[in-house]
Amino acid sequence: MNNVVNWFSRKRLVFISLMAVLVYFISYFNEVLNLPLFYDDFCCVDDRIFNLFAIFIPIFIFTIIFINLNEIKFTRWKKFTLIYLIIYLIIYFIVPTQGDGYIWFQKETVSFFGSILFLIVSLILILYKSLIKE
Repeated sequence: MNNVVNWFSRKRLVFISLMAVLVYFISYFNEVLNLPLFYDDFCCVDDRIFNLFAIFIPIFIFTIIFINLNEIKFTRWKKFTLIYLIIYLIIYFIVPTQGDGYIWFQKETVSFFGSILFLIVSLILILYKSLIKE
């Protein structure tokens, strides 16, 4: 696990999260950008508002925040992010694309609340770790 976490250096994490954010915005605005027709369903489900790549917006923001912070705190946050992403992806791919009467949540709901939950938990971890004296 540590080898995987250590592979994600600051530069790699910034690059990967930036590319994922760009994919998210391109898929969100593909009709406005007048992209070719084969991009219509690119990485999107139904309404293209909340999809798999929405989680990378808070990841990109926190990566930019952590560029100038302590390496130990950054490594702890990377471990949390990697574990959270694995759980998030498993849940995202298990839930249905469209909910029915019995299941109210769907992929867009999972990505929206998953991104918000990641943002809140990351903020709590950052504040908690910065207030504790090491």
